[in-house]
Amino acid sequence: MTAKTILITGASRGIGKAIAHQLASEGHHLLLTAKNSATLEATAASLKMEFPNCSITSYLADMAQPNEVQALIDQLLANQQCLDVVVHNAGIFMPGKLMEEEMLHLQNMFQVNLLSIFQLTQGILPLMKKSKTPHIFTMGSIAGMAAYDNGGSYSISKFALMGFTKNLRKELAPQNIKVTTLLPGATYTDSWASANLPASQFIQPKDVALLISTCMQLSPAAVVEEILLQPMTGPF
Repeated sequence: MTAKTILITGASRGIGKAIAHQLASEGHHLLLTAKNSATLEATAASLKMEFPNCSITSYLADMAQPNEVQALIDQLLANQQCLDVVVHNAGIFMPGKLMEEEMLHLQNMFQVNLLSIFQLTQGILPLMKKSKTPHIFTMGSIAGMAAYDNGGSYSISKFALMGFTKNLRKELAPQNIKVTTLLPGATYTDSWASANLPASQFIQPKDVALLISTCMQLSPAAVVEEILLQPMTGPF
């Protein structure tokens, strides 16, 4: 596979880190973003050590802050000639019931789980139009397909992300820009650390990473629109 330039948000841990590891192992040029400088630099350093021939650049950015998203856009436009793939992985989850949650919960989750993706996609689109194989991935959730207990505002934000992705796919198809959304169920990340359940009951972050890698290898005529990934057994 020809090396691609790939932007991954929320890349310092969990699913984002697994995606970065998988794509680094394939020799792609990675642009990693996260809001925590320590974990971001640690992830970048470990990948550079394991894959010394892989180009890795780090950008510190908190998707909860629109000014930082814009600063990231400005840096990318200044530093990159082309962007082949974007993986919108950054997201937040705060449990709650709709009639008990504070409005701030909904606002915060919409900002990170939807509005930052809208802003970043608009901003870097000129770089993607220069690519021969442009592909945008959004990290949805089964919470964006069906309501679930204590999902509240998080579920609403993921439903909204699904709507955004569907519209984006239709709008960008004439420009040959692929758009794929992944819809994983319970995945073994820090979010489930306190669940006290065996890892075998969860999807592994590497499973999601492998799906992204596979989608990138399809012919230009084929696009995987949505992927629903569930654990065989487990929490849900």
